[in-house]
Amino acid sequence: MDWNPEYEKQLVEQARLDAEKFGPIYAHYFPIIQRYVEARLHVKELAEDFASQVLEKALHNIQTFVWENPSSVFAWLIQITKRLLIDYYRQQSRRATQSNDELISRAGSPDSLEHDVERDVASDLMHKLLLNLPERDRQVVYYKFYNGYSNKVIAEILQISESNVGTILHRNLSKIKAMV
Repeated sequence: MDWNPEYEKQLVEQARLDAEKFGPIYAHYFPIIQRYVEARLHVKELAEDFASQVLEKALHNIQTFVWENPSSVFAWLIQITKRLLIDYYRQQSRRATQSNDELISRAGSPDSLEHDVERDVASDLMHKLLLNLPERDRQVVYYKFYNGYSNKVIAEILQISESNVGTILHRNLSKIKAMV
C-alpha cells in the first residue's frame, strides 16, 4: 500500500491495540532516523542503535502519541531522536571519575600520571563552570568543544541560527574566562 497520512494513521491506531502492528512503522522510519542520526554522529553502527532505541521508545509510548497533522509521526519521532541525542551528548561530555589506582596502573611514568591528574582536574573544573550556564548555552559549548561540531551542525541540532550559535559561544567563553 502507498505510504500516506491515512495509512499511517491506521497503522498507529492498530499499533495502539497490538504492538505487533508497529512493524510497518518501524520499517518505514528506521532508515530515515538512521540517516538523520548518522548525519550528526558520523558513525553508522551508532546511528543504527539510535534508530532502534528511538523506535522502541515510540512503541512503548504509542498510547501517548497525539495525531495533529499529516507529519505528526515523523515530527514525534524526530523529537524523540533529538532528546536521545542530547542525552548521548551529555553522557559523552561527562567524564567518569577515575580512582587513583586506575590512574597509577595506566600511567607509564610519574610525569604522565601528573599530566593525567592535571587534565582530569581541569576537565572537572570546566564541567563545574559549565554547570553555571543556562541549559541551551551549555549545550552549545559542549557540542562545540567536547564533540567538535561545527556551528552549522550545532544550529541544526538546536534549531537556532548559525550566527546565534557564534554569539552564544562568544558570550559564554567570555563568562567562563571571567569565572576563572
